[in-house]
Amino acid sequence: MRQAEPILQIENLVLSFGTGDAALPVLQNISLEVQRGEFLVLLGPSGCGKSTLLNLAAGMLKPTSGELRYAGEPLTGVNRGAGYLTQDDTLLPWRTVEGNIGIALELKYHADAGGRKAELVRSYIELVGLKGFEQYHPARLSGGMRKRVALARTLIYDPALLLMDEPFGALDAQLKIVMQNELLRLWERSGKTVVFVTHDLAEALVLADRVAVFSKRPGTIKDIVTIDLPRPRNATGIHGLPRYGELYSELWKLLEGSIEETPVVAER
Repeated sequence: MRQAEPILQIENLVLSFGTGDAALPVLQNISLEVQRGEFLVLLGPSGCGKSTLLNLAAGMLKPTSGELRYAGEPLTGVNRGAGYLTQDDTLLPWRTVEGNIGIALELKYHADAGGRKAELVRSYIELVGLKGFEQYHPARLSGGMRKRVALARTLIYDPALLLMDEPFGALDAQLKIVMQNELLRLWERSGKTVVFVTHDLAEALVLADRVAVFSKRPGTIKDIVTIDLPRPRNATGIHGLPRYGELYSELWKLLEGSIEETPVVAER
């Protein structure tokens, strides 16, 4: 962890969908601080409210009760300091790589970013390893390349906080490892704060400084585990460490009581 200054503070947060007898409890008594520069992973079974918590941090939902602060201020609307990378890359099929990445600047500045748009887009294309593919449309890109475009589009407007909702969940095992290493490389260079949702224990251990383990719905935080594996990390290089096995067992013990056949509610 890089600094001891929270960028996101959540206190006694409760969220239910609906009211009265029809209310569906989703999150219950969530208290959490996310430090600046930290890589925090939210780990838990499907339907436990992990993605819902990201939506709250993005300002897309309001809690039923409790408090949520960003950079020390109450979060009362859309969180302009956060970038959100979802499971779907949501690329515009009629735009090229260059055009998809550049749209973030168009939305932020309503112009061409003070004449620096083309320069910024080129630099982020190089940053994610897509030089030479500037004029390709999404249909001509592999799944991993599309994820790189989506990541560059999120990074280019320089959010302090990255919210990532299982962005690599649909990728095959080999490509997932490539993208995990790519994300680690970019995060280590940028110093940004990341809150990353997954249900994959191995992915959590590869990426995280800390892992917040959720119970089944209504989601509560059962424990927060510090991942004291050395950095920099490589997704293929840490599995043989004795400490990796110990941490994996610790996370699994926290999870196993929550993984059972229960009705799954779509997270919002």
